[in-house]
Amino acid sequence: MTKLDFNIALVAYSEIALKSEPVRRRLESLLAGQIGSALRMREIPFQKVHRTHGRIYIFTPNPVDAAAVAAQVFGVQYTAPALQVSTTLGDIKKSAVKVAEATLSEGQSFAVRARRVGEHPYTSRDLCVEVGNAVLRHLGKKLALKVSLNRPEAVIYIEARERNAYIYTQILRGVGGLPFGSQGKIVALLSSETSSALATWLMMKRGTCPLILSLDAPTHWGDKHRGTVLQLAGALRRYIPYRNFKVEIVPFDSIIEAVEKANRGLSLAVQQRAAVQMACEVAKAEGALGLVVDATFGSSAPQALKMLSLLTQVSERPLFHPLIGFQDDELKKLAERVGLPEVSTTDHNPLTFRMLGDYGLVKSSEAERLEGKVGLKAKLREALNNRTAVKVQPEPS
Repeated sequence: MTKLDFNIALVAYSEIALKSEPVRRRLESLLAGQIGSALRMREIPFQKVHRTHGRIYIFTPNPVDAAAVAAQVFGVQYTAPALQVSTTLGDIKKSAVKVAEATLSEGQSFAVRARRVGEHPYTSRDLCVEVGNAVLRHLGKKLALKVSLNRPEAVIYIEARERNAYIYTQILRGVGGLPFGSQGKIVALLSSETSSALATWLMMKRGTCPLILSLDAPTHWGDKHRGTVLQLAGALRRYIPYRNFKVEIVPFDSIIEAVEKANRGLSLAVQQRAAVQMACEVAKAEGALGLVVDATFGSSAPQALKMLSLLTQVSERPLFHPLIGFQDDELKKLAERVGLPEVSTTDHNPLTFRMLGDYGLVKSSEAERLEGKVGLKAKLREALNNRTAVKVQPEPS
């Protein structure tokens, strides 16, 4: 193989292209800006991030690393380090042979996949045939290459667009969705359970900006809880294209003590309602449009539905629960794919919304009386006034 220096990183998106023209332009601009921000945070040098209809291009001396970083930005379907050339057939064939020589191995089967945008004096099929023949003519015998249109071991991709053509062989799948923050802010209740981070990530993928709120009760949950929360926040950090990302930590020990002392049987339901009410206060102060919790059906759908009913009664914002339709094995696989660490809570048992008690006999009127008895509203205000912010730093490049 010979060494080949790609000269650009290509970024593709899909969902944004389905929007109306004004919305699409706004989201394209936001996405391009967030790609640039992510590159700066990871100290990847680049000259500019240029957007056109359907594609964004990163002009950089390091297209491979730039493509990898851009693939982690919400809204991106895929990225590729590419070779930018003119749209003339001769230039495309000559450059494609160079790409093939640098990337194909001896005895490999290959195919050419081509697409065009705009007016060109050739069809997509012409490109496939001409480039495939050129590669075989120059490298077929030397490398013992074979053509396989159905199951190739390697693919040479060609995009002939309005002004330039792009040739690449490696596609990095992006996270998809919509640009970060494009759909407003939410408050995410992050615990030391991986599921809470996964619920937050799924809402981020839909274009929301999460304000992270974490309850801390070292007397009841131990000191490990906070460290695990920050570990999960750090895993989410790589998907956030801005430097300012923090976790708001709220003391919760006094609320647990008061509720358990007054009525241990209602403790779990009232603690969960208290967490939602606290998140609502933050949402109102910060202009957030909703809350996200990690509720699932788990082993008992009726109990989960009753819990959500009790929570909805005290929530002044829409309550999102994006994990509700997932099974445990599906959650584990998705968390692995996202890159969230698998953490253990067996030694500290924190409050989460996957914890299901026996809600069958819990009446909202009883929960409200208990909340009034312990002076919950005052305790919530006190806890929020004593919250602290921990900044989550970007990962080193």
